[in-house]
Amino acid sequence: MSSDLEDAVDKGVTYLDRNMPNWRQVVDWNKFTMQDPSKCVLGQALGYRKTVGEYGHDGGKWAEDHGFFIPAKGESTKSRYNELELLWRKRGE
Repeated sequence: MSSDLEDAVDKGVTYLDRNMPNWRQVVDWNKFTMQDPSKCVLGQALGYRKTVGEYGHDGGKWAEDHGFFIPAKGESTKSRYNELELLWRKRGE
């Protein structure tokens, strides 16, 4: 696992624990995927677009820094999303 993704997910967990302590129960882990904003952790817990929208133009960067988003970087994007999903499952299920 890459440490940058682990650090980002740790930040995301801290954010969710503060803003929605029961997020682990709210997320439907059977429908969960980080590649769909409506089915990712943030999307199911608080609403991805609503929450990221609160951060204005820096929303994408904020989402990336908190393990909710990976910018497209060619072939490695899918494997990084798979890694991100595994990290969230470890912390959520």
